[in-house]
Amino acid sequence: MPIEFDFYFDDELQDFHIRKHEVTEYEINDFFKNSVYFTRKRKDGSFTSYGKLRNGRYIKVVYRKITNYYYNIITAYDVDDLSIINEIEEMEE
Repeated sequence: MPIEFDFYFDDELQDFHIRKHEVTEYEINDFFKNSVYFTRKRKDGSFTSYGKLRNGRYIKVVYRKITNYYYNIITAYDVDDLSIINEIEEMEE
């Protein structure tokens, strides 16, 4: 069953919050369906996943799992931490 997404709407931006970081809904879909990524659970119960898109972009996605197949995407942005990028690269080997 494919994962469906709901996106946090930023009232100040008047758009989905991910757009503030120049991430698209397509990239979120691609991230979860076609990327190698790893996930960490946060103290507040949400999740952070780190991975590499097919276009070579490294992103971090913060979200809540409503169900196993329905995620509420809070934010997403580029990864600039070299240790995270190296961990992703090792997973791809």
